[in-house]
Amino acid sequence: MPMIWIFDLDNTLVPYTTKHPTKQIKNLFAELSDDFKVIIMSNSGKNRLRPFKEKLNEPPAKQVV
Repeated sequence: MPMIWIFDLDNTLVPYTTKHPTKQIKNLFAELSDDFKVIIMSNSGKNRLRPFKEKLNEPPAKQVV
């Protein structure tokens, strides 16, 4: 069974006003994705989450309500 890391986007990974992943976040996700399944969640909606995840080359996930 794969190990999974789940991150909340807003005010956990980055402040709500941050539109793109920082270099530090990109490096973290690159390192983690070698050995783990990485999931980013947000209650902000897909218009906020999708562009952020695309910059990290993370696949879009189904919306969780």
